[in-house]
Amino acid sequence: MPARVLAYALVADHDTHTAGQFAEGLDVSPAAISGALHQLMDLGLVERTREPGVRSDLYALAQHNPLPRYLASRIQRVRTAEDRLTDAVQSLRRGTPGGTRISEALAFAAFLRTELGDAIARWQESPRPESDETAGG
Repeated sequence: MPARVLAYALVADHDTHTAGQFAEGLDVSPAAISGALHQLMDLGLVERTREPGVRSDLYALAQHNPLPRYLASRIQRVRTAEDRLTDAVQSLRRGTPGGTRISEALAFAAFLRTELGDAIARWQESPRPESDETAGG
């Protein structure tokens, strides 16, 4: 459900939505939306706002495109996994099946952290596609 709510927020024409609007637009229960919105807020992808005189909370994407920031925050989690895997590698004998699996997992975590960091940096430096408004359509 969080993925559906995020997708809806990304493709919708409006910048803010109430929980009821998400529920109606996705044809699901308000309870399902509530849980999804809390998860998305915990991840830093969606923010809750209020407008003066409006009783309902409004929800908006944390940024125009929150995915790069979200993925950048996940790099620290990969780094933490690397640290734990490094400890595990040091405690296991090399050449054992377990030692080999842990060493490979460590190598993958290091690879993922580097590649993800490089990809985010390249994205931040790259030109952005024109928006429909800028392109005249």
